[in-house]
Parts: sequence; structure tokens; C-alpha cells
Amino acid sequence: MNSNDNIKTGFTLIELIIVIFIISIFVGFGVPKFMEMFFNSAIRQDARKIAMIIQTMRTSAILNKQEKSVVFNLDKHTVEYSTALHDNRTLDVKDVDIYIKEQDKEHKDGKYSIKIMPSGMATPCSIVLKNDQDMYTITIKPFILNPEILYGG
Repeated sequence: MNSNDNIKTGFTLIELIIVIFIISIFVGFGVPKFMEMFFNSAIRQDARKIAMIIQTMRTSAILNKQEKSVVFNLDKHTVEYSTALHDNRTLDVKDVDIYIKEQDKEHKDGKYSIKIMPSGMATPCSIVLKNDQDMYTITIKPFILNPEILYGG
């Protein structure tokens, strides 16, 4: 009879508890970072959508030789615009504060309209999206087709 036949293999209860404890520590550190990443992606998506709306409206103004506008309702946290295919579209940006910087003025309430001429020239301004953790600034220059998005403003 071999002496190794009586040895039992496996994990003890203490070993399993220690492993579960270590895993729970890693999960505890990871969940807040994951939640922060999730909420930051929402504000980043809103910034990209607004930049895309402005770019689309600028292209539409040039192609259709018509003045276009993008209206920011700062009280309702919405962006209103019309495309060739759809009249009066609205983008809700409820989870962030939004305000407009224009030269030396700052607009935090009411409505603000970005006018886009048939030449493609647009009202120069900066659109700021801000929540508790992050801030994105969308810069619109008069003759540049693509709005610039900056993280941290």
C-alpha cells in the first residue's frame, strides 16, 4: 500500500475564502472606474453628436445654398435643427450642463442660435458640455468645416 493513497486533494475552506476576498477587493476598485467610464462616454457622445449636427448643417447650407441654423435651448438642454430629410429634429442633452461662449460673452440660459451661411461661414463660438467629472468644448470657427472637440476645455 502506497502512503500517497490516503492524501486528499482540493482546497480548504480558508483558501477559498481568501481567494474570494481578494477577488472582491479587485472588483471593489474596478466598479467605480467602470461607472465613471460609462458616464464619461455619454458626455463624449453628446459632444460628438453636436459636432456632427453642426458639420451636417454646414454641409447642407453649402449644397442647398440656404442659410441654416442650429438652435441651443439652454434652459431645456436641447439642440434643435432641421435637415433636408427631417424637419425640426431635437437632440436632448439632459445629463450635462451646456453653455455657449461667444467672444467675450457667455450664454447660460435662453436660446442661442448658430447661423450657418450658404458660403459655409458659421457663427464663431465655443459650446461647453460639463458634468461633475468632465468638460468638453466644441469650437466652431467661421470657415473650418469640422468643429473641433477638446477634452477638459
